[in-house]
Amino acid sequence: MTLDDIHIHDSVILGVIEDTETDVLTFELSYPTDWDNDVYERRNLKFIDVLNYRVCEGSFIGSPTMLSYSVEALDSGHTRVKLETNAGYRKLSFKEVKLCPAT
Repeated sequence: MTLDDIHIHDSVILGVIEDTETDVLTFELSYPTDWDNDVYERRNLKFIDVLNYRVCEGSFIGSPTMLSYSVEALDSGHTRVKLETNAGYRKLSFKEVKLCPAT
């Protein structure tokens, strides 16, 4: 799975969990499953083998919403992306990404 397979636009970031032992970063999302009917469901967006996670967001009321992403580089098997939110942006490098049901 790649980020192209995941429609991150309008996903609300409810929380982020960093597993330092396995280098997995999990974004807990309110994920749009039916835009036409404004239906959102909880999903986990898991970035695997993560390096250099940075949050560059300003003061903001409420949870940030993801707007878009751009691939900045491919380095030694890692993809480096910039995730644009309505509060700023987040950057990270990862080897694999998965969209999973919330647990």
